[in-house]
Amino acid sequence: MEELIRARLLNYGPLTALVGTRIDFGRSPQGSVRPRVVLWTIDSGEGLVLEGRDGIQTGRIQADAYADTYTAALAVARAVQDALHGYSHPALRTVEMISYRLMTEGGTDEPDRPFRASMDFSTLYIPA
Repeated sequence: MEELIRARLLNYGPLTALVGTRIDFGRSPQGSVRPRVVLWTIDSGEGLVLEGRDGIQTGRIQADAYADTYTAALAVARAVQDALHGYSHPALRTVEMISYRLMTEGGTDEPDRPFRASMDFSTLYIPA
C-alpha cells in the first residue's frame, strides 16, 4: 500500500509542481526544504470472514503537508487530497479522505514554525 500511495503522489503533476520529489514515508531526509509531504502508516489490518482471512486489508495513511506559509500548506494539502481522495488501482481498491487538520508545528522560535496540514486517508487494498 505504501509504495502505491507514494507512487501516486510522485506521479501527480499538480503536487510535484509544488513539492518536487519531497514526498517521503516516516520522515523527510535531514535538511529537507519546504514545502514537502511526509506520510505515515497509522494502522493496517486484514479482514476476516467466516472461513478465515479474506485477503483484503484496511489501513489508514496520514499525509502531512509542511510549508512556510498557511497558503502554501493549504495548496499542498489540496493537491494531496486531489491526488488521493477517490483514487483506485487494481491492488488499492479505494482511498478516501476521512479527516483534515491545519495547524502550526512546534518549534524553538516562532519564525521556525512551519504550517502543517494533516490529512487521514482510509484505504482498502490487497497486499502484494
